[in-house]
Amino acid sequence: MDNYKTVCDKCGRKTWYKTEQQCHCSYFHGDVNVRCTGMLRVIDNSALDDRFTRFYDVGERVEVEWKDGFEDYTGYGYRTEGKKARFYVGKSTGWKPIYLQILRKNSSGGAALLSCAVKSIRGLGIYKN
Repeated sequence: MDNYKTVCDKCGRKTWYKTEQQCHCSYFHGDVNVRCTGMLRVIDNSALDDRFTRFYDVGERVEVEWKDGFEDYTGYGYRTEGKKARFYVGKSTGWKPIYLQILRKNSSGGAALLSCAVKSIRGLGIYKN
């Protein structure tokens, strides 16, 4: 798991600074060296559900059973009438990250994981390609 402390709200650069401050990043725009005007924001991991942290850290696929009323009707859970879903746990970037539902190991993104809708979590093991 990454241990960055801050992230710039303008350029997205992650750093190990522990306080909010001006971003120190600079880049070339044509022939001119331009300084980033963003602020380093402290990364707030309070929105991350501890139940999913282990699965995210090791890259294990999970099966989640949704609470009544939170069934998934997108078509991915057609075999279980939307009551269960299988996915990898990913994490969003930025200063307030959340866990994501990543359908396949090579997917580039996924839907936000609404942790209050989760009834139970079952690890399905780690698959090597």
